[in-house]
Amino acid sequence: MISPARQLAGQPNLKKPTALRNDRFNFNVQRELPANFRLDVTEFIMFEHNAQDGSMWGGYGSGIGAVAGGAPFQQNLNLMNPMYNYTYKGLMSENVPNPFYGQFPTSLAAAGVSSVGPGYTGLPIMPGSLGTSSQVSLSQLLRPYPQFGDMWLWGTPGNRDHYYGTAISVTRPFAHGWTFLGTYNYSLQNHTAFYDDIDQYNRHFTMWDRGLPRHNLRFSGTYQLPFGKGRTYFSTAPKWVDEVIGGWSTSQIFYFMSGDLLGFPESGMVCDPRQNKPSSGGYWFNPNCLVTPPSYTIPTAPPYYEGLRGPRFWQLDSTASKVFNINERFNLEFRLELYNTPNSFIPADPQIGSSYGSSDGKSLYEAAGTNGANYGRELQGSLRLHF
Repeated sequence: MISPARQLAGQPNLKKPTALRNDRFNFNVQRELPANFRLDVTEFIMFEHNAQDGSMWGGYGSGIGAVAGGAPFQQNLNLMNPMYNYTYKGLMSENVPNPFYGQFPTSLAAAGVSSVGPGYTGLPIMPGSLGTSSQVSLSQLLRPYPQFGDMWLWGTPGNRDHYYGTAISVTRPFAHGWTFLGTYNYSLQNHTAFYDDIDQYNRHFTMWDRGLPRHNLRFSGTYQLPFGKGRTYFSTAPKWVDEVIGGWSTSQIFYFMSGDLLGFPESGMVCDPRQNKPSSGGYWFNPNCLVTPPSYTIPTAPPYYEGLRGPRFWQLDSTASKVFNINERFNLEFRLELYNTPNSFIPADPQIGSSYGSSDGKSLYEAAGTNGANYGRELQGSLRLHF
């Protein structure tokens, strides 16, 4: 068997890795505000050429507008022309006599060699099914390199990534018993991907929205209650009073994310799911727009519909703490932490697909995943001895 590297040596742009280029533009303005607040506004733009994802292997990314199981940075170099499938349908899966059967040695021993290196000039060695089976599918023979299966190129040259973001933060350092941090980020992220297997075969990229939340909001702060020794009120109160009302502080963290873009199948869409959504039943879109398409249907629908996004995610976490002064050397800190303080329920993205039947278009579960996981209220307490 000739190695894939030798087989692909004549492919354009594949002889050596293509250099990645990343152009970044950053504009920042800072302003001191009254009451010791500081405003920070940043505009960030990024254009990446010959883009790859951030993993050590390369090849992964958003499933929006992507074939190959949600891997927009991959390309199958050993793909049969997909139009054969759409034109001749089931004929492509028919088995036919294998023209390679018995024509080449199926092992190193049969070829009379102990190893195969770059200088090997003998007959191809076919240890796989193409060399050992008398029948083979027609689709396999129509691959560019029928002696191999799928041959994935990771970090496909020509991919692009675009990022446009605006970040606003307001901060106040700790003073007079309280501190504050508020941030807002608006981001628009696009990347190229193959729309379908036809585009993959023709190596035609389309720029798609990554589908991530556009709006991200964070508020956090700490406030020391102004009661007890060293505070504004009751600073000279008796020790037993101070042990009750003094030394208390609280912290809050609030975060909010807009919903992610819902991805839809490119086949089997008969209308715009944003229109004529049922007014009752908890539907996020019109489920009647999704039907089971006939086999061998060429995709024509967009992979998403602008503005049609899933549930928003938000959460409030709280902390209350109290310091008990035992003596000059020892302090005891009590800390109570609450996660999802209001015990709010955030639904997950709705089911999408005609195979879900009456559940299509409805959210049946609680939010989970990288964009936010929703759990019931959690409470934990702790005691710490400081000395």
